[in-house]
Amino acid sequence: MKRGLILLNIENIPKKAIRHRFKKILICAIIFSSLSIALIFIPFPKIEIIEKFGQFGILEDVSYYVHKKYPKFSHDQAVQISLGASNGTFSLIVLNDEELVNWINDDPYIPFFQVNNVSGVYKELILNLPYYDELTVIITAESNLEVYGMISTTYLDHYIYLIFVPLIVGIILIIYLIALKLNQI
Repeated sequence: MKRGLILLNIENIPKKAIRHRFKKILICAIIFSSLSIALIFIPFPKIEIIEKFGQFGILEDVSYYVHKKYPKFSHDQAVQISLGASNGTFSLIVLNDEELVNWINDDPYIPFFQVNNVSGVYKELILNLPYYDELTVIITAESNLEVYGMISTTYLDHYIYLIFVPLIVGIILIIYLIALKLNQI
C-alpha cells in the first residue's frame, strides 16, 4: 500500500465526510483571512525614547540636532521634552522637516515650539495634524553646559507585518480547499 498525502487522497472517503471537512476548513480560512484584514485597522500605542541625556556636554554656540522619523501610518503623535542644564542656558527649537530646511537656509520658519535662554524645560507637544514624517529638536548652547534629561515620543502605529501570519494561514487553507475540490472532480 502506497503512503502519500492522506488529506488529498479522497477516493476512499465518503462524500458526506468530505463536505464536512470542506466546511470546517472554509470556516477556518474565512476566520484567518478576516483576522488579518481586521489587524490592519487596529492601532497599537508605541512609546519611544528619542534621546536620553546624562551629563551630556554641549559647547558654547554649538547646536545639537535630534531627529525622529515617524512610521508611515502613525498618528496621534506627541513629543515629551524634559531637559535641564546644570551650568548654563540653552535654546530649544522643535521643527518639522519642511521648517528645518527654512531654518538652515535662514529663511522665515514656524516652529512647533521654541524657548530661548532657559536652564530647564518640560513640555509635551501634541502634533494635531494627521501625520508628520520627521521631527527635529535643536538644542543650542548659550554657554558651555551639561544637559540632562530626555526627549521621548508617543504615537499610534499600525503593525502591518502582523497581518501576514493569519493571511498566509488563510491563503494556505484556501489553496488546500482548491486542491481538495480539484481532486473531487
